[in-house]
Amino acid sequence: MLSYSGPKTDISNEVTKFISGHEWGLMLLDEVQVVPAQKFSKITDDVKAHCKLGLTATLVREDGKIEDLHFQIGPKLYEANWIDLQDRGYLARVRCFEVWCEMTSDFYNEYYKNSGNHRLKEALFFNNPNKFMACHHLVKFHEARGDKIMIFCDHIFALKEYAYRLGIPFICGDVSERERQNIISHFRDGN
Repeated sequence: MLSYSGPKTDISNEVTKFISGHEWGLMLLDEVQVVPAQKFSKITDDVKAHCKLGLTATLVREDGKIEDLHFQIGPKLYEANWIDLQDRGYLARVRCFEVWCEMTSDFYNEYYKNSGNHRLKEALFFNNPNKFMACHHLVKFHEARGDKIMIFCDHIFALKEYAYRLGIPFICGDVSERERQNIISHFRDGN
């Protein structure tokens, strides 16, 4: 809400003014790797806090701005090796694979032609048909094994499109709390 730059309701303006008008003891930022993004970096300036603490499981950014966190939040204080956490039983055992999905030639040509149009480029790489086919294959493979499957996506349009095409539920800000709880319960319990 604080990072949203579009029109706000009176209540949103009131809450924003209240938050930025006070000095806080602790500012706790989950998924701190997003803070260097232009939308979110303003928050660390607007909200005054004696102590800022960032948490993340992925201290990585493709744009190289992860170093900005040192100035926005402070130095890294603690890092745990995920393999150690897995061995101690805090994390489930996983096997990770990276799947590269080249753009179709049509998508790539549009992507290349529109180098200045970031929104169009983003839409093209999120909606790459090869990426969808790879996702579909992986879902079917893991469904056949009886695995639980969760798909994450940063792009709401792509999230909804994947869910629609795969015939699976999705959770985003549009989903009611009741529906969200039903989806989570079904995922957890298989009911």
